[in-house]
Amino acid sequence: EARVAYQNALTSEGATPEIRTMLQTEIALCDTCIRYERLASAAISKINEMRKAGSATQAEVARYVTAAIDFLNILNGSKPDEFYQVRIDKLQDMLSDIPLSIQFTVVEWKTLQEGNYIPDVEIWAYYGINSLSSLMFTNDKRFEKILKRNGTDFVQIGVSDINGKVEMEFDRNKLPIGIIFRPKKDSGVKIEYKTMEDLLRQSRGTYMKRQ
Repeated sequence: EARVAYQNALTSEGATPEIRTMLQTEIALCDTCIRYERLASAAISKINEMRKAGSATQAEVARYVTAAIDFLNILNGSKPDEFYQVRIDKLQDMLSDIPLSIQFTVVEWKTLQEGNYIPDVEIWAYYGINSLSSLMFTNDKRFEKILKRNGTDFVQIGVSDINGKVEMEFDRNKLPIGIIFRPKKDSGVKIEYKTMEDLLRQSRGTYMKRQ
């Protein structure tokens, strides 16, 4: 309706050049909103269709949910409205229920380049509240002492294979604070600690899977 009104005003005899420019801008904005409303509606319809069918993979659902959120964010940015925000929040809740898969590849670091893969590296998730750093784990004995004192804050979640790889899933609503990479005691390789924030920022991939 607004677009029709702007179009009628644009063709009226009393429209000055300044008014015409303003009306053309409003018409373009209306066209953008119409386009993204159609795209958002199509994505949401596809989501509902997949959920009813029950045969879609999590990756397929996440792809359409993410697209719908992007379209609605564009609309909400152009014309903020509770209608858009409520739907964005519901879609984001849907995404939060999808596990986050992360694949780690553990390798040697030789000053300027990667070296050999490192197998048998224990991967520990840290769920405590105090800050940690690799300096706290200068050797395996110190890490053992920390485990004894704060055992409930640490959970071993995997071990790297012969190619230095390990893949695991995380609950997006309960992500660990950080990840500890613990090589074998006789490997001569130091323990490394990375915050989950750093790992996610430095990783690449999709919403479903990072590496």
